[in-house]
Amino acid sequence: MRRSGAAPYSAPMHTLRSQVLHAHPDAVAALHRLEPRHGWKLARFGFLWAVGVGLQQLHPWLMPVGVALAAVGLLGNAILIHESAHGLFGSPRLNRLLGFVCGAPVLVSPTCFRLKHLHHHQHVGTDRDTTCLVANARKLGVPLPLVLLWVLGFGTLFVLPSLALGGWRLANPTQRRAIAREALGIVVLHGLFFTLVGPGVWLFAWLVPFVVASVAHNLRSVAEHTLTPREEPDRNGRTTVERGFVAWLHSNAGYHWEHHVFPGVPWYHLPALHR
Repeated sequence: MRRSGAAPYSAPMHTLRSQVLHAHPDAVAALHRLEPRHGWKLARFGFLWAVGVGLQQLHPWLMPVGVALAAVGLLGNAILIHESAHGLFGSPRLNRLLGFVCGAPVLVSPTCFRLKHLHHHQHVGTDRDTTCLVANARKLGVPLPLVLLWVLGFGTLFVLPSLALGGWRLANPTQRRAIAREALGIVVLHGLFFTLVGPGVWLFAWLVPFVVASVAHNLRSVAEHTLTPREEPDRNGRTTVERGFVAWLHSNAGYHWEHHVFPGVPWYHLPALHR
């Protein structure tokens, strides 16, 4: 079973992919194979979040550890929405369901994310790429260093509305109905959670971990394309090699250049693709 890739490639990227495919056809084909057992990794992140929330209730001194674990759970779970956009499993219906499980805790519609992310793959490094910080700085007339500082600290305040509005604009009528259902589901779930646990538990079980996870995610995501050669499609992505726990938490998202060359390769095969 294979998963979805992206839109048509530029000439330099097409040449690069062709060269790799010609040199290693069997290896590249093997790296595209889905192994559904890896998709259930998201349950581990849910468990970490639950343990973190539980520790917060045991003793005030355990609060920092509990918040940290809850943030790890939210961040790791949220990163997997990227995999659901390309395909965690062979079933589109299961991908949508698990995309919602990954996206709902961080207020992201999986349909919006998928539409925006594949659009990013198609236009990466150009002014049509709405995730490009250089392009956004030019449009706003703001110096790039200020944009970088804003994104590092408060990028989520920009990313969430951008995902929602951008995904809605790219969607067809059927996709817009899916977005509306997902948005309603997110509102209902968060409303129920807030009502059941109360504002005190909600603050440290979700809001504070969400802010911590957001800043950590902003730091990692800025490294993917910022200050790379925008005019060279085969060089405008960046790999940041991560090890151990960080690589596990980020689901190998540091291999971002490789991901853009072969977006159909799932996260658990990216280290082999890198090699």
